[in-house]
Amino acid sequence: MAQVQPQQPHIPLELVFEIMTCLLPVNEHAIIPLSHPATQALLAFTTVSRATHEDAVKKLKQHCLHIDNSDRLSRFVRCLEASQQSSLGLPSVFQGITSMYLHVSDTYRAYINAVGLFKHFRTSLQRLIVQRDTAPNLIDATRQMSLAIAELPNLEELSCGTDIVDLVVYSRFPFLSIDTWVNRRLFPALKRLGVKSYDNSRMNAPLRWPIVLMPSIELAVLLETCPFDGATTFLTPQLIQQATRTVMIVLAETGRDPEFYSENDIRMIENRGQGYLRAKKHLIPNGESCDNFWLRNSLSGELWDLGDDQQARLPAATNQNEVTEADITDVSNAMNAMNVLDVTENADETEAAEESG
Repeated sequence: MAQVQPQQPHIPLELVFEIMTCLLPVNEHAIIPLSHPATQALLAFTTVSRATHEDAVKKLKQHCLHIDNSDRLSRFVRCLEASQQSSLGLPSVFQGITSMYLHVSDTYRAYINAVGLFKHFRTSLQRLIVQRDTAPNLIDATRQMSLAIAELPNLEELSCGTDIVDLVVYSRFPFLSIDTWVNRRLFPALKRLGVKSYDNSRMNAPLRWPIVLMPSIELAVLLETCPFDGATTFLTPQLIQQATRTVMIVLAETGRDPEFYSENDIRMIENRGQGYLRAKKHLIPNGESCDNFWLRNSLSGELWDLGDDQQARLPAATNQNEVTEADITDVSNAMNAMNVLDVTENADETEAAEESG
C-alpha cells in the first residue's frame, strides 16, 4: 500500500492580503518608520512569493517611506541613481511612491537630494511631510526645494514648517508675487495643508497667504502661527471673489496661551470670508510642545482630524483592527512554519495533481 504524503496547509491568498492590510495602522494617511513591526512584516512578505511581493511593495510605498536622517536620504538617492543607470530597469520600489516623510538636515547636499526626489516622484506623490533643520545660510537651496514641492501636480496633503510656504508666497521674494499665483498653478491638487511655526518663531504669518487661491484646498491647520492682525492678505475682497470652495481654518495653540486667537478673531475671519471660510481653535494639550504635537499627528495622519466638527474616535483598546507587535510576530512565525512560498506558488499544481490522482 502506497504511503500517503501529508499535504502542506494552504492559506488562501485573499486571507494573506487581508492579514497584510490589518498589519498597518487604521488611519490610511499614516506613515510609519522602518523600525515599526508592520514595516518589518511587509518587508518579509516581499520575499514570500510573487503574489505577496506586489501587494507588500504597494503598501510599503504608501505607508513606509520614512526618511528621518541625512544618511538614509543619501543612501536612498544613491540607490535610485544606480538603478537609473542600470540596464536592468528601475525596480518597482522606485516607482509610484505616493507618501513620504522627509527630514532634511542643514547641508546643501541634503537639499539637492530632496529636490531630486521630488522631481523623480513628481507625478506620484500625494502625501508629504517635510521637517528641516535650521539652515539660515541655505536660503537659495530652501527656495528650490519649496518651489519643487509647490509644483507637485498631484500632491493632496502637505505638512511642513511655515518657512516652506513662506518662500513660495511672501512678497519679499519678487520672483513670485501674489498676482502670478494662479498662473503658476502652485499647489494645484492640495486639499489639506498643515503648518507649524518654523524655528519656534512667530515671525511667519500664514494668515497672509492666499489660501483661497489654492484651487483644491479644503483644510488648513495652522499651529502656533502669528496672531490675527486684521490685515490678512488672503481675506481681501479681491481674493475672496476668486474663491471656489469653502475652506476650514484650524488655529492650534499650546495651553500656555489659550487666548492667542480670540472669539472675535474667529468671527472676523469667517465674516470676511463671505461664506468661503470657516474657522475654529484647537488647544494643544498641556505638557506637549508644538513641534512634537505636529510631528506625531502628521505621521499618524490624525492632524487632519482637527478639522472635523466631531472629533470623537474609538479608544485604542476598543479598536478591533488594532494589531499589536505580538500579533505581527505570531503571524510571521506562522507564515514561516507553513512554508507559504511553496504553498501559494504551487497551489494550482497541487490541486491539479489531486484531481488527476
